[in-house]
Amino acid sequence: MPIFARDPDAAADRAQQRELARLGMLTPGNGSAALPGAGLPPGAGSLPGAGVMFCPYQPITSGSSRLRAWQVAPHLRKLGWRAAVIPAGCSLEERRARIARFQPDLLVLLRTLHPLNDPTLYAPSPDVPGTPCLIDIDDADYTHPDRKPALDAGLAASAGAICGSRNVARYCQQHAPFARVVWTGCEPTPGNPAPGNATPGSATEAHNANRDPIVAWGATSFTRYNHEADLVEEAIAQVAQQRPVTLHIYGARKKRYAAPMAERLRAAGTGVRVFPLLSYDKFLKNLRRAAVGLQVISPEHAYAEGKSFGKVLAYLDADSAVVASNAVDHPLFFTHGRNGLLADPTPDSWAHAIAQLLDDPADRSRMVSEARQDFHNRLTAQAAAKQLDKALRKAL
Repeated sequence: MPIFARDPDAAADRAQQRELARLGMLTPGNGSAALPGAGLPPGAGSLPGAGVMFCPYQPITSGSSRLRAWQVAPHLRKLGWRAAVIPAGCSLEERRARIARFQPDLLVLLRTLHPLNDPTLYAPSPDVPGTPCLIDIDDADYTHPDRKPALDAGLAASAGAICGSRNVARYCQQHAPFARVVWTGCEPTPGNPAPGNATPGSATEAHNANRDPIVAWGATSFTRYNHEADLVEEAIAQVAQQRPVTLHIYGARKKRYAAPMAERLRAAGTGVRVFPLLSYDKFLKNLRRAAVGLQVISPEHAYAEGKSFGKVLAYLDADSAVVASNAVDHPLFFTHGRNGLLADPTPDSWAHAIAQLLDDPADRSRMVSEARQDFHNRLTAQAAAKQLDKALRKAL
């Protein structure tokens, strides 16, 4: 008998709804976790002609800059905003020239890691009228001694903060005029059917049920997050005692970092493959073989409290069933037993969850279908733009 009940816990579900309502991420009156602005016609709620410019701290191909700026801007335009992105490599003079031409009402500065993502650089002066700035932050930079001073100063000089998770928002509220949660979303892979486009019982609907017992784990860092590796290793070793399983390890910057863990698991009879750093497209292609994806958050590492969905976006896009730590914002998206499973920070809890999904392909496929629906509604770039629209309107 599985350690987790298959039906979502009613009390936990009510707690999830209350927290989403507190964060402004619940549509009033329908009891469902929909997005602010969902269902509004283009331009509804935003000011006519209002403009916003994003200032990423990374190139277009990198991480959160791609997801929270380049992919979101086109969807904001559909909501009635004038939206543009200033490439991270532009000098201050180039930035100011672009701002003067575009004349935005707001600047969104993605983290204060970039030396030019300082709101005081865009304050009014005798030469320029100045532009209000929002700080966008999706990591716990405040736990990093070298990053905290610039973040605190940036928040104090800003018009508000856009935060990737509620933990980050709690911190930013102490320094910024306001802080609103906007989850990071991504563009679904073209050709991956949207919810409702797959015929029940078809190959598309059932494809996860037909996958081999492959468990994917996107490692954060073997050198800094060793507790995550220890937990995954112990959990997979337990799972392998009762059934065949293969672990696919992604994100090892050097294969030798993952080699000791892989060798121990292989010696115990578990299949293991270690992949080098892959492009996002290759990562997704590989994930489409995995029945299960693991999103582990290490409570032992302070920086981890700013984590949120990370690899979850890829697992959902690849239709891999998700086991996620019962931490950060995971319980606000996953309803245990409906669209995925939540696990406590013990090897036993993770082993039971992984085994439950591997042992019941039909139920696993059902959860994947539910998760796909929620992914499209709540964790795509379009969904993020609808959340961001509300934050931008508040700043104006």
